[in-house]
Amino acid sequence: MTDDKTMKAKIADSRSKQRRRKPPPNYASRREQVRLLVLCGMLMLVLVMMNEARKPSTWDFLWAGEQVQEQEEPIDTRIELGTPPLLPVDGFVAEKPQPNPVANTAARFVPEVTPELLSPIKDNTVLRAAENDAWLAMLGALHTRTSEEVDSLSIGDVGFAQLFRQTDFYRGQIVTVGGTVRRLEAITPRENEHGIEHLYRWILQPRGGASAPIVVYTIEKPSQLQVGDDLREPCGFTGFCFKRWAYPAGDGTRVAPLLLAKTAAWVPPTPTAPVKLPSVGAIAISLLTIAVLSAAIATWVHRSTNVKREDIERLRMPENDLGELRNENVLPGTADALRALAESSNETEQS
Repeated sequence: MTDDKTMKAKIADSRSKQRRRKPPPNYASRREQVRLLVLCGMLMLVLVMMNEARKPSTWDFLWAGEQVQEQEEPIDTRIELGTPPLLPVDGFVAEKPQPNPVANTAARFVPEVTPELLSPIKDNTVLRAAENDAWLAMLGALHTRTSEEVDSLSIGDVGFAQLFRQTDFYRGQIVTVGGTVRRLEAITPRENEHGIEHLYRWILQPRGGASAPIVVYTIEKPSQLQVGDDLREPCGFTGFCFKRWAYPAGDGTRVAPLLLAKTAAWVPPTPTAPVKLPSVGAIAISLLTIAVLSAAIATWVHRSTNVKREDIERLRMPENDLGELRNENVLPGTADALRALAESSNETEQS
């Protein structure tokens, strides 16, 4: 009798475990397909976010406030009509000398550039004949000095607004400006006592967000830079502040700060290595590796989500145990017990 109870307990326990075992997912159902699609989409989203996070431009918004603060206020560089003739823009226009009463005599000049040379310079005009002596004196001072010596004489970095609004203060001083060169022109100068045979005019878009240009004349240029009108080269210049120079523009006459420098400080961009495409063998090995990994993952998923065969066999009752149960006295079922109880009641009433 004890063996019967033990066997029944085992059968009941096996059936209970079988009921509690989670059935394997049905990957053909719409619910599972949507779930897998969502998981794949989340994985792709993570990969895209990782790719964007490695780009420095993604994090520019962190410094957006600082960049806005550094931008200079818009400056109207247009001047009224009635100014001296603007052509030729590359030469000096003869005009009666007019002393400049606001020349900064306390500025830090080099010996060749004296306040007397600077006094005839007049802003908001083209290059005038009265300014030729100061022009040649500054070019000569740059020609006889090395770039390192010129840099050592600079009073520091200045912006477009400073040069435009305080031209009188900076006139004749050596300053440093920087930005992006948009145009480079070669100009043949007149014969001069310094033996300068070449001049280069640079149109510089200054740092700080100013839309108006700074014009720089140099006596040298980096050999790698070519003359052109569609450039985007970051450069720096250290040279004399000369004047606010008038030039013809599409909407009238405008003025720009004019500097004289020895050369441009330009660093050639680092050449990028050419992208080397993978060989056919590498592609084949990669595809084979992906196929092997996919098969391994599919096998692992299949085994982990399906009931093992040995577990099913373990749940089955051996045939000899069933034969022994046939020989045992099995208690009547519920229907037999109720029928026997009804017959017993009838017999009691009849008696």
